[in-house]
Amino acid sequence: MIGTVFRSEDIPAEDRFDHWRELLARTRSPSDISSVHATDFWAEHRLMELGPVTVGSTSFLPTRYRRDPRRVRQSDPELYHLTLLLDGGLALDHADRTGTFGPRDLHLADSSRPYDLRPRDEDGREPVRGVAVDFPKALLPLPPGRVRELLGRGLPARDGIGALLADFLTGLERQADTLGPADAPRLGTVVLDLVTALFAQLLEAGTAQEPGSRSRATGEKGWEVKRSNLHDTRLRALKLTRNHHNSQSCGSR
Repeated sequence: MIGTVFRSEDIPAEDRFDHWRELLARTRSPSDISSVHATDFWAEHRLMELGPVTVGSTSFLPTRYRRDPRRVRQSDPELYHLTLLLDGGLALDHADRTGTFGPRDLHLADSSRPYDLRPRDEDGREPVRGVAVDFPKALLPLPPGRVRELLGRGLPARDGIGALLADFLTGLERQADTLGPADAPRLGTVVLDLVTALFAQLLEAGTAQEPGSRSRATGEKGWEVKRSNLHDTRLRALKLTRNHHNSQSCGSR
């Protein structure tokens, strides 16, 4: 098995929410966490460390996560947080945008910027379920100024490369008990390549740009050079994913 598992029912009821906050403080960017369900909290979390990439499969009662400028100044791990929402609804204030997300939506946040992530129904008891991917910003071979165009927006995960990424992440969750530590770095490479391929596709298509942003962004230093390598990155991501699925198929025979 790769990763560690947290289940709130393994902890006394009065301590569950505090344990949840401590867990996230250790594994994600520090934030202020609150919930109307704090006295009767429930959550499950599987954390998978795949080299420098961390994937977390999470279910929890509606909870709010606020990272204000003070938190950013105090501690910035310089990570991108990409989340695939599977059940429930979320709203995000981030990078001067407000987005709302439902099942099968992806959204991206930057630990170097404040954010306010909250459930759309804070008083309800419908669990929010998703898969989160955290990785160092320095590992993404795309200009930060261009990636900024993706922050706080709903990103597609129902077809194309977005669907490949979503299926791979949910597959990791299902197969975690059958995978070993030696698999982790290779799987992290696949995740990062798929993320890079998706972001590159969105930026090249201009689907994430606000009006007038294309002319400003195209002049950013280094973008033309890096873009020449993005086609190879997408091909490598698709090849790695195909090889992974083929190996699973052969193993099941």
